[in-house]
This record gives sequence, C-alpha cells and structure tokens, in this order.
Amino acid sequence: MSRLPPMPASRAGSKTAAIVFPAAEHFLASGLLQKAFCDQHKLPVASFSYWLRKYRKAHAGSSAAQAPDTPGAFIPFHVTAISTTQSACELVFPNGE
Repeated sequence: MSRLPPMPASRAGSKTAAIVFPAAEHFLASGLLQKAFCDQHKLPVASFSYWLRKYRKAHAGSSAAQAPDTPGAFIPFHVTAISTTQSACELVFPNGE
C-alpha cells in the first residue's frame, strides 16, 4: 500500500484543495470504498466525502473523477447476450467483488 503524504491542517483546522485533492486522486485509483480508504489513512469519512465531492465537481470531465465509490452508486451496464437457458446475471464490481 502506498502512503499518502501528510495532510497538514491550514487555518482553523480546515484543509485546502491543494492538500486534499491528491488524496482524492489516490483514493480513486485505489479501488477501495471510502470508509476502507479513510480507515487505512486515518481520515474522517465525512470530511473526506466533502472534499471528494469538491474534487469531482472541479474535475467533472475526467473519467477518473466519475468512478463510483460508494455502495449503491449507479453505473451503466449493457446486456450483450440473452440466454434462454439461464436466468441469472453476474455483476463484477471495480474492486473485484
């Protein structure tokens, strides 16, 4: 696991985009859920979620910024073939589950 650079607090304990956006990029590349990522890096989930939304808004055209990261996030999928002998569908998530 690669380590995040330390995220020093700015005035009044708040973070800045320059400090937190690299963590957002690291998270999106990790394939982890937000809670697991925050637990690993000792980040408050609520604060990280706030900054992740800001990151995604700032990088709205980027495919990496659009990656689903929370349970229940919707992603498009297409059925490529219909089987008349099988009635099950298998979904494979980005984290391999």
